[in-house]
Amino acid sequence: MELFGLAIVVVIIIMATIFVLIFSFNKAPSEGRKEFIESRQSSAFINTMLKVNVDEPDCTGILMSDLIRLCVQSPPANCGNTDSCDVAEDVIREILGKTLEVWNKDNYYFTISRSSDTDSPIRYFGTICQGDKSSEEYHIPGTTPAIAKLDICR
Repeated sequence: MELFGLAIVVVIIIMATIFVLIFSFNKAPSEGRKEFIESRQSSAFINTMLKVNVDEPDCTGILMSDLIRLCVQSPPANCGNTDSCDVAEDVIREILGKTLEVWNKDNYYFTISRSSDTDSPIRYFGTICQGDKSSEEYHIPGTTPAIAKLDICR
C-alpha cells in the first residue's frame, strides 16, 4: 500500500513538471527580448549590407560602404559612368526587398546621410517610424563621413 502511495506521488510530480515545462516554453517572447532581437537584426543587417560586393555593370567588385562614401561626397562621385547614388539606391532596394520584407519587417526607415547633416538624408527608403522603433546606425569613415541608419518600426 505504501508503494502505491509513493507511485501516485511520483506520477503527480512528473505531471506537474511536464505542465510547467509546457507553459514555460509556449510563452510569447517578452517585450525586452523582442527589442533585443530587433536591435541585433538592425545591427547585423547594416554590417552585412556594408560588406556586400556590388555587382553592377560600372561598379563591379566595389564594397557597398565604398559606394556610399562616393555617394555622400559633394558633388557625388561617379562609379564608372553611373552616378554612385543611383547605383547604391538600386542595390539597397534589392537588398531590403530580399531581407527585411522577407522577415516581415515591412515598416522600416533606412537612410544614408552625411555625418554633418543627419537631418537631411541623401537617400532614404521606407517611411519614417511613428512611435516606437528599434534603431541602429553605422558610421562610415572617409573624406566625407557618412551614416547608414536603420529604424525598424514596431
